[in-house]
Amino acid sequence: MVSDKTIRILYGLALLLFIGGALDVSMYILQHHENFQDGLSDELALTGLGVWWVIALGIAGFTYTKSKKAAG
Repeated sequence: MVSDKTIRILYGLALLLFIGGALDVSMYILQHHENFQDGLSDELALTGLGVWWVIALGIAGFTYTKSKKAAG
């Protein structure tokens, strides 16, 4: 059984990864391109953002599933 505290921690971790991924990719774009708009077409940056967000959503989905099993 998963405790409420563990569920909150995992959701918090997922949120931090989601935001951290966006900041990481933004910093990468700003360091490698003259302006942010040019960097939005950088496939490496967008792939990195996708990886960050898939991991964050995976953690959130796992936590949601465990919380529903614990509740019912």
